[in-house]
Amino acid sequence: MNFNGCCDLGPHRTGRVSVDGGLHLPQRFANDYIEIDEHGNGYTGDVARNENWFGYLDPVHAVADGVVVSTRNNMPENTPPIEPLIENFTPDTDRGNSVVMRLRNGRYVLYGHLHTGSVRVKPGQRVRAGQVLGRMGNTGASGAPHLHLDISDSPHALEGNGLPFVYDRFRNVGSVTNLDEWMESGLDARVSAVSHEKRRGEYPLQASVLDFPR
Repeated sequence: MNFNGCCDLGPHRTGRVSVDGGLHLPQRFANDYIEIDEHGNGYTGDVARNENWFGYLDPVHAVADGVVVSTRNNMPENTPPIEPLIENFTPDTDRGNSVVMRLRNGRYVLYGHLHTGSVRVKPGQRVRAGQVLGRMGNTGASGAPHLHLDISDSPHALEGNGLPFVYDRFRNVGSVTNLDEWMESGLDARVSAVSHEKRRGEYPLQASVLDFPR
């Protein structure tokens, strides 16, 4: 599920940052992905154990060919569901363990909140689409295991402007109708289901429940 994306006026869409006298919208098209089961649950058992969250330690794959620009691999895992204060982080560490890749035409893709020690690539390495970069974790400014993905015109997390993007293909499984309640209270997500609509060359909106072909 894309629980923090475009185009509602959420933290990503409205997060303006001033750097060196310039005003940027670095995450306006960023997405946060968390895995839920068929009942809308994000975890089972003790909420305070990362391993009980669906998707934790799942492999994170490159979305396109590119060259690795930077990585971070040593930040500790957080204890869910409490997100650490943003004041505890710098612009370089709030995404936790991460991989930044340079794509074509001056674009950069950032994968954030990866599991401690799981990053498999290094700066300067050429990567092919689908290659495993690391594993989903709960590091940096994160309250639960999820993947932060954004594309911008800068390799630095908060110093550029977010750019729109699309996926080659995915299936739209449904849309979460109680996203605000789910975010605030941890209630199970209520999914308004559709018949696994196939989408090509599209961008998934906030609250979309997605299934990517393997």
